[in-house]
Amino acid sequence: MATSKQPAFPHPPLEIGVPQYPTPVIPSFIDRNGHIVLVEKVSSEKGSYTPQKPAITDTDPVIYKGRDAKKWPETLYLVHERPTADGEFVYRYWANDRSLASQDPWNYGVDYSSDHPNFPIYTRQYIVPRSQYAPVALGNVDPVFGGTARIIKQQMQELGEDNPLRSRYVMVARVYESVPGPQLAGKSVNQYGVTETTTNQVVDPTTAPSLTGLLVSDSVTPVAAGKSERKRVVMDSTPPDVITYEVSHDTATIKNTTSLILRSNLTPPVITGAILDVADVDIGFPWIKRTIKSLPLDGNGDPILPPSRVEYRSIQHTFPGIIYTWKAKQTDNEITASLSFFDNRYPISMTVAARSVITYHVGEQDLSTENFFKVITRPWAIQFFNIPDGTIHPPAPVNLSTASISTNGIAIQIAGGQASDPVYYNVGDEILIGGDCERWQGNIFIKRLEYVREPV
Repeated sequence: MATSKQPAFPHPPLEIGVPQYPTPVIPSFIDRNGHIVLVEKVSSEKGSYTPQKPAITDTDPVIYKGRDAKKWPETLYLVHERPTADGEFVYRYWANDRSLASQDPWNYGVDYSSDHPNFPIYTRQYIVPRSQYAPVALGNVDPVFGGTARIIKQQMQELGEDNPLRSRYVMVARVYESVPGPQLAGKSVNQYGVTETTTNQVVDPTTAPSLTGLLVSDSVTPVAAGKSERKRVVMDSTPPDVITYEVSHDTATIKNTTSLILRSNLTPPVITGAILDVADVDIGFPWIKRTIKSLPLDGNGDPILPPSRVEYRSIQHTFPGIIYTWKAKQTDNEITASLSFFDNRYPISMTVAARSVITYHVGEQDLSTENFFKVITRPWAIQFFNIPDGTIHPPAPVNLSTASISTNGIAIQIAGGQASDPVYYNVGDEILIGGDCERWQGNIFIKRLEYVREPV
């Protein structure tokens, strides 16, 4: 709005109003329509002069009634009196009210949201009576251009102290912004080695984040009552698998495959083939990090198993007794027998080094086919010759083939007397005395066979 501190004419005739045109629209004096500021010069020494109260409100306002009153647009209110420096004269300022609609056609400035020409921001400044001011409801669109430009900011403030309209009028500023605004997109490479798109946009406050796509984040931050800012980050593609390797305590090479999976696509893990373990970790919506531990595959597609190895430990073990010959005879109903211990011996216990052979296999192994060393001493040998169990012995002498012995009412007949099982044992032979097979990882089993050798 343009107003002058002084009248347009330095020396206007007394009590004759001189108009100023504060808006770009020149008023029509034919139909007395439009906006003016009328400046009147009156003598302060004239007997009829009395200072007048400016028309702050519509209660008993002072209205212009000069002899040229029918010449100007109506209604002209007294808004300011300003005496000259010598006090001889007084300038009176008269103005008629302006409506919002009358100022809309020319009263705007244009900016652009994020400098995009398709998303204008209109700024309007009105001069209106203080008593008629009211805020615009949220959601109202620009009164001239409409579209998506809606009220975002509004303010009412006083005019400057040197402005003669200050008593009755205020300045109303309104900003209409295009909502939603343009989408501003940028690219970056994230920690997973893929590009992601970041989109910033001014949006309606009711906008809700979306959970679709390869989402990293989506936030809607309030900025004002009429708008919010949305920042959405989405991966352009699913991150590639990351493969690393480690060596286990038993020198197995283990392959680690790490994948990012959307929660909606997550399925229960299946442990098959070379897979040893599967671990899922929630790293934040909507992603799950899955790490699959597996054995590498050879050229035939078979798992590369951990290398076999041998371990040793000291154990206490009882080696079998050995009987080479019998001396026995039967007279009447009495059987007598004797053993020669020059080469013979009873079972002997000693501390030896046990050798464990450790191998790895796909699937559980059946140990029942292993040839574990065991000594079966015949019951008649234990009862008749009184030798301990665990002793290797020959068949009974032929002359005792029909002999029998009774123990606790049970007759044990030699009946030709089979030899022990096994029939022989050589000191220094390595014998298999035990073993186990247990799960190592996944469907891979570790098999241990333990061997001992009697010192010669």
